[in-house]
Amino acid sequence: MNLWSNVILKWEKVLIRGFVVFEIRRIPHRKREHTGKCPAQPMNGDNGVKDINEVEDYDTMVRKWLEYDPTVSDLVVSVIQTLPQRYEKMMEAVTAGDAVELEGLVHSLKGTSGNFHMESIYNIALELDLDLKARWTIDREIRARLVALNRIIEGIPPVYYETEVFEEPLNSKSSGLLKVLLADDVFENRELIRYMLLGYPIELAFAENGQEVLEKISEENYDVLLLDIQMPVLDGESVLLKLRDENLAQAMYIVVMTAHAWHDDMKRYMDMGADLCISKPVDKKVIREKMTELLNMKGIS
Repeated sequence: MNLWSNVILKWEKVLIRGFVVFEIRRIPHRKREHTGKCPAQPMNGDNGVKDINEVEDYDTMVRKWLEYDPTVSDLVVSVIQTLPQRYEKMMEAVTAGDAVELEGLVHSLKGTSGNFHMESIYNIALELDLDLKARWTIDREIRARLVALNRIIEGIPPVYYETEVFEEPLNSKSSGLLKVLLADDVFENRELIRYMLLGYPIELAFAENGQEVLEKISEENYDVLLLDIQMPVLDGESVLLKLRDENLAQAMYIVVMTAHAWHDDMKRYMDMGADLCISKPVDKKVIREKMTELLNMKGIS
């Protein structure tokens, strides 16, 4: 029995240091269902996953993804084009019997699909993530969910895989005044945040893991650190502890971005030195409002 089979997820607004963020709570319940920004897909059938064709056709599904925020539609297409490769890597982990590697791949897919509101993908990734963390075993139910995931990937109209997407160089710097370091190991997530902050007078730099964060901070002073928690090489928690214990943050404002949005987790990150915790998927309004507040504090308009 899945550890979370009798659990639902509930999104609640939480006030932390005067700023509204979202918190996920697990609540005992008999039905397997989830509510929130990306509600999990209803479950039924022998394989435990409802056929996507019973919900909507694939073209309609993709159009909903693209129309949620038209300003990042090119990014959504670029994410779609990574799906076959992501699935192939997952199946390699299944063949190797490596549940830890599979969970890492699933967690990355969950974060990216959630950020871009690709609900059908997110729902399956969410269930896979919960199941893997509950058992750390690649069993029949895990394989069935992967089959359902592949069904969606193969059902996406070929035109979306064939479309050429213009990619602006990620590491280009603006001539802004507020210096921001964004740390996230997933390219699409970094690009999404960059799009959210277009037009702001900031200079944006990037790091793909915690070690890069520490190296960049040692070389240059930043006003703001946007820090993902689950990263390779060195995770976000280790970065927070290093910054706190060695007094490296100084006047830098630290925003933790995490899918681990439990109240206890948020409190722990704050104790480690974070100034604010916001949950993933990142809400554009939340991060833009916070950036506006920080710009005002610095007297930058």
